[in-house]
Amino acid sequence: MSFMLVPPEILCEILGLLQAETMLGCSTVCRTWHDAIRSSPILQYTIELWKDGLIPAYDNSSIVAQDRLNALQDRRRAWRDIAWSSQTVIDIGFHTCKAFEFVGGVFAVQEREPNFCTVSLTDLVADPNTSVSTRRHALPPGIDLQNHVDFAMDPTQDLLAILYRPGGTTGILSFRRVSDLRIHPLARDSAVRFEMEDIDDNFLEDVTMHISYDIVAISFVVPGRLVIFDWRRCLLLVDLAVSDHSGFQFISSRAFLLGSSEADGQVEIYTLNVEQPSHTHVATLRFPALDDDWFLSSIGAHSGPFCSHSIPGRRFATAHSRRIYCFEIQYNDGGFCARLFVHYRTFRRYIEQVQQQQTGPMEVPWEEWGPRDTRMLDGDLCDWHRFVHGERAIIPAGSPYSICILDFNRGSHHEAVDVYSTAEEMVSDSTVIESYDITGLTPFKDTVETWLPFRMTERELPGGDSEPFDQFMLEQDCVLGADEQVPDKMTVFIF
Repeated sequence: MSFMLVPPEILCEILGLLQAETMLGCSTVCRTWHDAIRSSPILQYTIELWKDGLIPAYDNSSIVAQDRLNALQDRRRAWRDIAWSSQTVIDIGFHTCKAFEFVGGVFAVQEREPNFCTVSLTDLVADPNTSVSTRRHALPPGIDLQNHVDFAMDPTQDLLAILYRPGGTTGILSFRRVSDLRIHPLARDSAVRFEMEDIDDNFLEDVTMHISYDIVAISFVVPGRLVIFDWRRCLLLVDLAVSDHSGFQFISSRAFLLGSSEADGQVEIYTLNVEQPSHTHVATLRFPALDDDWFLSSIGAHSGPFCSHSIPGRRFATAHSRRIYCFEIQYNDGGFCARLFVHYRTFRRYIEQVQQQQTGPMEVPWEEWGPRDTRMLDGDLCDWHRFVHGERAIIPAGSPYSICILDFNRGSHHEAVDVYSTAEEMVSDSTVIESYDITGLTPFKDTVETWLPFRMTERELPGGDSEPFDQFMLEQDCVLGADEQVPDKMTVFIF
């Protein structure tokens, strides 16, 4: 039986079994398939989700398909135009905290009082008229402000990992619940201990922690060291000496990267084996060659957090494969600063290539990957993390009364509509950093040209009642804005 004779409703059922990208290809086969896909709200919803780098967060089959599609398109327009639907001021200390995190719809701070404080924004995203409550818990016995180092969390699995050093040379990583700070029931033990003899107290504030599903990573800046644990089995998987001032990020729960200051700078890609604890060096991606008098002094790596489950109450979730990575690089101790943006698919490509060919680690010079797969932008760096989520990054604008968002999602770059004094630019040509520019020498031996496309949108905050912001954080459905002059309040912009 020819597919041309299949009833439209049956054809839609068959096409609905395909992945969105394949479905798009099918729409070009013939007019019958094209019309079937275009006329089906369910198929269009699947395609538009994929374009936005999203997956369904829960079974919403009870909601009419056209309503789901309309909600998705409204969300896209809101982010494209930076047109938030509401803004709410919440009372929480940020600039005066010891450590903070923003993951899974929860903003958490370790205050400089012995309290761990959380604010859930989930209800606020669902209903902007909902009041926001702050929950404070006393630190567990044995942990205080003197020995507390840092924490990471994944509220979708109610996991809080607290690193502290109670004295001597031993570090303790404790696995708790975000909701009440009790010991997490899925952890084999309440904590793991490991040696921190080489870590000086003066550099403990530069520690970063990360969680991806069942894995917790701790990155020490000076001396450079990376330790990775399976938190459920309380098992040490990796203890690796790395270059000082390196930047760490997960690619997945079984792969990670290190931004390294070795040579002229590079990204090292590793895979992780948790069954037989080990790590494998897959590839090294080189940065542009530097002139004789320049050196890379520090590099930080940023990306969105990994959540094990969807955020409760949200219609959509960001696909883990649709993420951008931002490397914040300082040369000559701040003499020149740049951001280097790289998409997840670049790192995944090298991992798959080495695994398929079963070769040793690849050495990839800048000329073979950088111009095509990155975007380098010079300018001031961010003083905070969580400014990247999915394929978006929020960066300092030209004015403290503005918000500037870079969107590296190629799938949903549609025609722009200017609203609320929005300035929008689709940047598909190259960014060029000359070896010498009008401001003086730059670090690079040769001109650096990068081509990764993105959309830049900047919006001025409306009216005379707006407040200046010096810091922003980004999440799937909202933006947090903070002003260091008002340290006990933050503004939540809901999209």
